[in-house]
Amino acid sequence: MTVADAFIYRLAADLYWISGPSARLGRIAGAVIGSGERLQFESPTSHQNTSYETQNFLPLLKCDTANSTVREDVWRLVNDTEVDTAWVHNMTAGSLKWATSEHSGEVGYLGTIYPRRLEGGNSGGLTWNETESTTRHYVFAIQRQPTELEYQSDTEYLSCVLWNASVSYTVKKQNGIVAIGDIHREYINEFEPLEAYVDDRSACSICEGSGAPAYSGYSIALSKYLLGYIAWNQDNTRHRYLTVGSLGTTSLSTGAQFYNMNRNMNEAGLVIGTIQNPSNVRNISFREDVEAFALNLSLSIINDASLWSVTSLTICFKLTLRNKARRYL
Repeated sequence: MTVADAFIYRLAADLYWISGPSARLGRIAGAVIGSGERLQFESPTSHQNTSYETQNFLPLLKCDTANSTVREDVWRLVNDTEVDTAWVHNMTAGSLKWATSEHSGEVGYLGTIYPRRLEGGNSGGLTWNETESTTRHYVFAIQRQPTELEYQSDTEYLSCVLWNASVSYTVKKQNGIVAIGDIHREYINEFEPLEAYVDDRSACSICEGSGAPAYSGYSIALSKYLLGYIAWNQDNTRHRYLTVGSLGTTSLSTGAQFYNMNRNMNEAGLVIGTIQNPSNVRNISFREDVEAFALNLSLSIINDASLWSVTSLTICFKLTLRNKARRYL
């Protein structure tokens, strides 16, 4: 098994394009997004009280406010896509809310990507349901709060890019309990999907991290849980609450911004009562939640024993043993 094959799935061994994450990577992503936490860290030593510092190169998402070009791509997608009754023509530039003589409605959440195909480069434009194309660029639109204005939504637009990053952190084991802290991130270079070939041509890219095949599997694993939309629509005879994607069944649904948006969409679509109050709504923005999901997924991958034998890491350990003696590995 090659380094790449531990992280990616291909339809055949002689194909260089990537169909998705490996089964193991897919299960890790599902566990992290389901619990909202990174998987339990394990200590490489049997000593009860130890600590060590480590530094690895990992994929991370870096999110910023979307620029005007990206926002226009979002509005164009809403205007031009005819995949559901949610996608009626958006009558107001710069808004994800509409009202006509026959329809009214609003998009509360939209998760999209700019897909990058290994065999043909960019496919052009945004899409919300292309889960089998590798990507480095995610775009999100999410409602901040409902408005009384008939034609104007209050929407936050985010642009998130997949980076190769240097991540250092401290692992501490005390009385058999392992925890990590002091996490520091340095973003090195953007991931380049077009260089993520799974053959001899990728050797340099794997080393540099700009087009590692493992990062393609990682990006597709993220896409499964981030793409889709939530909206409501009303015509002359009925209201509809519309949802596509897996976010509502993941830990992201208990983040304050996403939960409030979801509640507002239920009320606007006259589906009051179908959303239950979770036991704990976390005071976190969607942007922070997405970046935390990516970080927790990366750290969980590093800690997974089934990937240790094929993962090349740059690690510097400093062990502090129970008797206070220090040893460097």
